Amino acid sequence: MHKGWVALVCAGMALAGCGDGAVRQVKGLERGDVPGRVVGAALDGRGACASVQWRSFQDARGRRIVEYACEHRPATAHYARLTREALAALPPEPAREPGGAEALYLLRQRSVDFRRVREITEWRMDAPAPVWIGSRVDTEYASHTAREPVSADFVFAEAAHDGPDLSPGYRHLLERAWRGYRPLPAAGAVHHRLAAARPVTRVPPADPTVLHPSERASATLRKGEWLR
Repeated sequence: MHKGWVALVCAGMALAGCGDGAVRQVKGLERGDVPGRVVGAALDGRGACASVQWRSFQDARGRRIVEYACEHRPATAHYARLTREALAALPPEPAREPGGAEALYLLRQRSVDFRRVREITEWRMDAPAPVWIGSRVDTEYASHTAREPVSADFVFAEAAHDGPDLSPGYRHLLERAWRGYRPLPAAGAVHHRLAAARPVTRVPPADPTVLHPSERASATLRKGEWLR
């Protein structure tokens, strides 16, 4: 088990009174770095999470796993914003620049492919107490998911930081994921959607109907977002 996390006694930990034992056991873990503070209280109800999901399942190795997932609203919005800002930074008529057509196509592809950013943390339940086995930040696309391992300390620090603004560490992680995006094969649903789309000659205004859903709440039109 991750150091600093010790199990709270839930009537002996395995008694029927704990209800859905797996998830309840994990939520009842006490964080040693903050005495009296339990995992569930730290991770549930975060304002940064568009949704929070706890689930228990059996993995391919037959182990019982508890998974916590937070769909991170500011992280999702930041990733989408990186694509919009990259489009805005392209020179006029980018197709005439060396490599410009490829750069424009990749940005369009990324904007169609991107879905959301989620934080995932998992514990295994085959020991006397839940054992932390890993945390990660998933950048989810229609075509695939890019996974970035992070520490348990990262997850709890972000939970404590909770708010609309991302920490520098989170921004760095997302920017690395953004730079790591690679072109897709000329096949599949994303490619066909992109091929059917009208050519992009300018960045659309910050209209709620054209922004990624994560950006709609704070949409504002800014100068310099149009490609001439």
